[in-house]
Amino acid sequence: MKHLTAHWSSLRLCTMSLTIMVLAACGSSDDDSEDPLADTEDTEDSNNSEDTEDTEDSPDADPPEDSAAPAVDTETADTATNLPVALTWTNDVQPLLNSCNGCHIYSTSGTLNWANGSSDLVNVPSNQSSFDLVEPGNHLQSYWWHKINGSHTAGPVGGTGSQMPPSGSLSSTSVDTIRDWINDGAEP
Repeated sequence: MKHLTAHWSSLRLCTMSLTIMVLAACGSSDDDSEDPLADTEDTEDSNNSEDTEDTEDSPDADPPEDSAAPAVDTETADTATNLPVALTWTNDVQPLLNSCNGCHIYSTSGTLNWANGSSDLVNVPSNQSSFDLVEPGNHLQSYWWHKINGSHTAGPVGGTGSQMPPSGSLSSTSVDTIRDWINDGAEP
């Protein structure tokens, strides 16, 4: 029985360590002042005591089961790992631009053509600014984002022409999705 108790304590310690690593990697804002690994062996003993005293506020109490991982938006999470999924051109950005395809895929009226997908934008120099069209990981260094955001002529961007699309701006949600796609690494 003593061997099983030692094995159980080791397993709990590994589980708690893994939980802490996941929370640290996800940037949890939970109170970090409490060390969940402190007195791990004592916690097992206290769980078996006949005390009926409420230990929820005790530093030796186990954290609640539902606090093991931060909440993840299930619409943007991989259901197998529950980790956020990076936005992609094909799934998230291109569908927002259907009204732009007339000029930027099917016609030569627009100087920007994305018929080949994101490869026509990512790390490609702009012909209106010193910026690349899309600089993966940095929307503020991406001329295309400034062009659709309306900030393309301001400050160091130094662009020209009108905000796109000329028929009216994209919704703020669409602009935010494009920003997030760029900041996530501008995946195809």
